[in-house]
Amino acid sequence: MVAVRRRPLFGIERRAVGPPRGPRETCGDLLLAPGPDGVSALAALSSVAAETVPEPMCIELDQVYDSSPTIQAVRAGVPGALTLVEAAAPVSYLPIHGAYDDYCARLTAHVRKNLRRCRSRHSRLAGSAYEVIDGPEAWRELDRFVALEASGWKGREYSAIGSSSSTLAYHRSLTRKLAARGWLELSFLHAEGRTLAAQMSVRFSRVLFGLRMAYDEDFEELSPGSLLFERMLQRAFEAGQVDELNTGSDHAWQRNWQMRQRACWNVRIFPRRPLSLFLGFLPALLRRSQREQPARKPDPSGSLSRPTAHLVSCV
Repeated sequence: MVAVRRRPLFGIERRAVGPPRGPRETCGDLLLAPGPDGVSALAALSSVAAETVPEPMCIELDQVYDSSPTIQAVRAGVPGALTLVEAAAPVSYLPIHGAYDDYCARLTAHVRKNLRRCRSRHSRLAGSAYEVIDGPEAWRELDRFVALEASGWKGREYSAIGSSSSTLAYHRSLTRKLAARGWLELSFLHAEGRTLAAQMSVRFSRVLFGLRMAYDEDFEELSPGSLLFERMLQRAFEAGQVDELNTGSDHAWQRNWQMRQRACWNVRIFPRRPLSLFLGFLPALLRRSQREQPARKPDPSGSLSRPTAHLVSCV
């Protein structure tokens, strides 16, 4: 899906094309082949977008992984376009290899103690259970996740899936297609006849992507989200089906799980057309320069620190 965002400048409408974006969706990338084929595909996409969406416009991709073929194509130069690449917030991930017990031993004593306490309290509740649903019919359980998410702070802040009919329709279509390919995984933690926590994940190319999580705030002292996350990790280690857990975000709580960080970039692609360059590229370049200026300080060796963004210009 492609979203069009309108931003006025001097009373003139500017348009940007990119993946759907919401309060909790910040990542976006393209499916490109590595090498010259990816460069050609990106140039073709830029040209088609420029013709389809009236000028001025650009293609916006946020938090693209450093290893992505998109970054490789941009750095090689996109024919007929100017490109800005700027450092974005990193993404946390955890390699899944070795024994689960060995991984747990690397967690801090404080984290292990809290998990034991919460595990013990959960086990004493009636009907305590952990449930994983995958396969072609997994999408049918989406409503359970949506209801739990809407009951908490995401519902109050209107960032839950069910807060918008269009967002809900999008996720219904998405989860049905993911489930048909065997990629969708829904996890639930139960007790006292209620769902305490739920996680929506996608397992693709030996990577488990944690898309969204929700929990019952009535059981907040039990840390149901942490308990569910722990069970997901244990299953990932023991099943041997994935090599990495990727959260698609970077939050303080993820440090408790000894996660690593992967560099990401925000990418802006501007077709070489007058309005696109003057009302899109140049303002973006100016904003980037203003952000960089304080950071460009001499290091002890006397050289400038590495800038957080760069420009690729291609004729």
